[in-house]
Amino acid sequence: MTSTAEAPAALPVGVLDDGYELTPGECWMATRVSLKGSRSIAAMAERSDRSIERVREVAEGLARRGLVEIDGDVVTSTEACDAVAEDLRERERTRLREYVAQWPGGDEPELDALVEQIARGLLSDPSDAVPAR
Repeated sequence: MTSTAEAPAALPVGVLDDGYELTPGECWMATRVSLKGSRSIAAMAERSDRSIERVREVAEGLARRGLVEIDGDVVTSTEACDAVAEDLRERERTRLREYVAQWPGGDEPELDALVEQIARGLLSDPSDAVPAR
């Protein structure tokens, strides 16, 4: 018997408009792979608490769209993936700004830095840190 975590077709589609039609898992992977340029399937499976097979299926879905390339265990971002991932991050920042703006004092300029910090934290994890150049 297969667990629901392993079911490949159970994720909703159409999370984004503008024709992306990415699942939540594909959004997650695109943003993470884009941050570092490449990530191993094993590391993403461990981080997401999903099977290697499920993570590979998500990567293959992104590869069919030309968003990543897969070489063995390594998933590498393409320019198209980087653009989609940045759009996803900007959409999250915009949503956070809208939420913050509804609070008293939500229009304070220093809140922009806080929104940026929160968005970065929500769309990454400690292993996603990009070394300073």
